[in-house]
Amino acid sequence: MLPDPITALREEAIRPVIERHESGRTIELRMRGLPVLTFEIGDRVGRDVAIASLLRMKVKDADIRSLCGVSHGLLCKVRARLRAGGIAEVVRERRPGRPRTMTARMRALLAEKQGQGMSQGALAKELGVAPSIVHRELAALAVGRAEQASLETAASPTVSVESAPAESASSTGTASAAEAVAAQVGDDSSEAEAEWSPSTETEPAPPLAGGAGAEPRSHEPSEQPAALAEEVSREQEQELAPGVPLPSGPTEHPTRYAGLLLVVGALAAIGVRQALSASRVARPESAVYDATTVTFAMMAAWSAGFPSLESMHERDARALGVVLGVERSPSVRTLHRAIQQMRATFDPSAFSAAWMRAIAAAKLPERLVFGVDGHFKPYAGDEPIDKGWDSKRRLATKGIADVLVTDERGWTWSARHVGAGDALSSHVLAEARQLREIFGDARPIVLAFDRGGFAFDALQALDAEGFGYVVYVPSTVTMPDLGTIAPKQDGVGEVAWGHVKLSHHARLLVERDGADLVPIATNLTTLVEGEAAVRLLRRCRGAQENGFKAARAHAHIDRLVDRGGATRAPDDRLIANPARARLKKEIADLRKREAELAKERATDGGRGRKEIDRDRFRTSLERELAERELKRTPVEVPRVSVEPTAEKSTLDTTNRVLLQPMKLATDNARRWLLAALHDGLAPTDAPYDADAVARTLDAIVRAPGTVRFDDDAVHVTLDLPLPPTAHARLDSALRDIADRQFRFIDGHRRLVVRLAPRPTRRTLAHQVSR
Repeated sequence: MLPDPITALREEAIRPVIERHESGRTIELRMRGLPVLTFEIGDRVGRDVAIASLLRMKVKDADIRSLCGVSHGLLCKVRARLRAGGIAEVVRERRPGRPRTMTARMRALLAEKQGQGMSQGALAKELGVAPSIVHRELAALAVGRAEQASLETAASPTVSVESAPAESASSTGTASAAEAVAAQVGDDSSEAEAEWSPSTETEPAPPLAGGAGAEPRSHEPSEQPAALAEEVSREQEQELAPGVPLPSGPTEHPTRYAGLLLVVGALAAIGVRQALSASRVARPESAVYDATTVTFAMMAAWSAGFPSLESMHERDARALGVVLGVERSPSVRTLHRAIQQMRATFDPSAFSAAWMRAIAAAKLPERLVFGVDGHFKPYAGDEPIDKGWDSKRRLATKGIADVLVTDERGWTWSARHVGAGDALSSHVLAEARQLREIFGDARPIVLAFDRGGFAFDALQALDAEGFGYVVYVPSTVTMPDLGTIAPKQDGVGEVAWGHVKLSHHARLLVERDGADLVPIATNLTTLVEGEAAVRLLRRCRGAQENGFKAARAHAHIDRLVDRGGATRAPDDRLIANPARARLKKEIADLRKREAELAKERATDGGRGRKEIDRDRFRTSLERELAERELKRTPVEVPRVSVEPTAEKSTLDTTNRVLLQPMKLATDNARRWLLAALHDGLAPTDAPYDADAVARTLDAIVRAPGTVRFDDDAVHVTLDLPLPPTAHARLDSALRDIADRQFRFIDGHRRLVVRLAPRPTRRTLAHQVSR
């Protein structure tokens, strides 16, 4: 049969004009089936020529990227080269990689000029490179600066010619050192040397003393101080060096982030340094910033209001560096690289255990009552990841989840990354066992959780291992009439709960709140009254939910930090078997047909009894076979068995596993400050001033000020003008916390934080000028 010509023309119109065909390592681009462009995989010139040809043909960028398999950035580079010099510029062979910034000849000249005492700023200008490159090269080559003769203001400005031989010897030694450095580094290619030439605008260096044609140098009284001042000014114009510590001394370093040192001290007080060390968080020894500095930099940035690493592009690098004790803070690129290095050695379980021990050492709770709850973060991307229950919107949606353990004060003790669809009840026992490893068996441990953690198996396991629990009971559980247990007025009633699935002693508490009846289950002894157990549950759950909100606002725990990475695989997640649905529908139809046949009567002009009975028998037999098939059909099957092309995604959460506990530690540091400064954060002791505590803490954490470094202490002066009474109360509270484990990032120097004196009329500018 001949094909339909109309259909053939329609398929030809729909077919792409240019198609990609691969044969081994050869890529062939065909137009209407005819080959027009060909290049090999790895042939950059051929690939760029193909891209340029497609650009000239006005092909869309998206199609070019798909046909040639290139990124948008490479496409833009080829377009720019095509516009700059045509196809000749496109085919010009380029050296791969970044061009060499320093050649052997430049390094030798660098060593020679450095030996003459030239500053790094002048060296960078002489060589035509950035000052940071000069700083790095000098550190790598370990070329010491020659000692410069200091000028004495009282002595005569002229210099005797007799000093020339000594200078000549020094210059000769420097020249030999430069030759040795050049020989050690090795000769680079002539092409790389040809790319560099000293700037013609820079004045040539003076001839070496004692060399051929050298003349005795005379120093004029009016010119030498000016030259020295110029050299000092060039030295001061250098860029801030990364990782260089700020020295101890009387210098007051101004910074807009001075208040963040309170967070730094609180993090040290709750043992974050020890937890990082126990979890093997480390960077290579060659790194400019160690793991502790990088971690504290991120924690300080979160407290300063930077929710993500990318937002730190807008930070004040110098001001944040003062908080860390260095000239400048790590860049965003450095932080991303550091996170990759630290997560390679990070042990989450070791960090969790060390973190819990550090919190217990900082402040052991009066009673070991902990709330356990899941925290769900919705995901708005396109990846088909697992779904979980979003309690805020009350529906199942894509996202990621954590199980958090908090105490009655809202402190987070543990954070465990779990599957989005995992039931809370499947993790309750594991969290209880981890708490027992920290506190032992000397004191009872009680867990409080909501309906998501209710499961009879979990309650049985908790009671069998000696843990107490207080939990809300879902309405789907079989219970006695709650109205007969609850009191007539608002209050709490109780009864011994003898459920068939509970083999231990438990009580069913029913709280009446107006017309609402709230059931609660607990295995606590009757020594704990029902109302006390209900208050305990409400307090833990309220502190936990409020803690989630505070951590979301101040520590940004809901920010994704893995830059959208995901891996795909065939979707083997279980779904309802569609075959069972079809069988159930078929069985329902057959039963309906049987009922109709049972009502049908034989008639003279219609169907006879024999024919009706035969249909009833056949229908009954088909129903029996369908019911047997239904019993053999599984309830759930993998999605890929129904949809062969279905895929599932797993988000890359390696960065989140590392950073989420650190964000929660930052929130704990804020709670430590609230507890330590509580009386000083309120202007008075009146109850109506209690709502000012959180606002004052936010203000003081983000207050500017100055920092002075000593050998044994770091002195911080915060500029936060307050009314006299509030100023005095807060300053007194800051003096009190200096006696506690309030340390700088290094863990040794004390942090001494004070408020700057309040401005008075005598400090005003027009009063001082009088």
